[in-house]
Amino acid sequence: MEHIQLKFSLADKADMASLLSLIQALYPNLGWTKDYMEWHYFENPAGQAKVWMCQDQGRAVGSVTAVPHRVWTRDRCTLGYRVQDVLTHPEYRGKSIYRTLSEECYAFLDDEENGVHFTFPNENSDRVFRTSRWFPIGEIPLWSAKPLAPKTRYEPLKNFEL
Repeated sequence: MEHIQLKFSLADKADMASLLSLIQALYPNLGWTKDYMEWHYFENPAGQAKVWMCQDQGRAVGSVTAVPHRVWTRDRCTLGYRVQDVLTHPEYRGKSIYRTLSEECYAFLDDEENGVHFTFPNENSDRVFRTSRWFPIGEIPLWSAKPLAPKTRYEPLKNFEL
């Protein structure tokens, strides 16, 4: 790796091609495309996503995204954000990219007084969420579209796998 010049910013549409390349490199089997990103980040019925990026000489090397959702709480609908797509390119880990981007995202969320913000951290991001004033509010229930056989024993879902 040559000279590193990290730039942190709130991304715009012009940055999405670089971010899409990062997502596709890190998760080649998730099926992310330009059209999917456009729909997910910009054509969302609840509003446009906020994407914080770290770039090295124009190349995306990290991101944190807050996708808006309409959330019902206490008999009213409010706008909340789901924090996701928390990514750091493996060559750039250990440079506080994850922490810096997350803190910028959390500063935005803190200004959203009535919002209900949520996330589904994985084993790589759980520690950072817990040390950044997030806390678990419950377990994710396991649901099945097919009835289970009588006396079927199942364990609660602990993580998501593809």
